[in-house]
Amino acid sequence: MSEQMICAVTVSMLVMLNSKWFQRGAAYASNQQNRKEVRAKAKACSAKTRQNSMEHD
Repeated sequence: MSEQMICAVTVSMLVMLNSKWFQRGAAYASNQQNRKEVRAKAKACSAKTRQNSMEHD
């Protein structure tokens, strides 16, 4: 292989690795955000059901 080929392959491998890690990081960040939203929704939902059950009693 010529030096140019080796360089191109190395660069493309680095880019692939970087994008993989970047996607992982982005997925992790969005997961954290989703968890927060889900928790908030769950809290609001449980508060509503508590109110409803109190009203029915």
